[in-house]
Amino acid sequence: MLNTEIRDIILQILRILNCVDKILKMAERMNDLWKAMDIPDSQDIPSSGIPPSPVSSQVPALTSSDMTMDQMMGTDAVKFKSTYSAQ
Repeated sequence: MLNTEIRDIILQILRILNCVDKILKMAERMNDLWKAMDIPDSQDIPSSGIPPSPVSSQVPALTSSDMTMDQMMGTDAVKFKSTYSAQ
């Protein structure tokens, strides 16, 4: 009886260890995937005809002084906002 219980406990532990191993392998693959995704896509791909994307530091960033919220939302949103706030 005791041997059967010990055997069942050992089998459960082995199943748990197997699951932990699968999780660790999956995490390792995901880590490799994230590393690959972090590489900037700056290579020109001749077959696609698509030029390389600019490096983010070369793209000018908008500041809050460049554009108002109404300009970002567009004229229809401004009209709705004006109509709604008048009620």
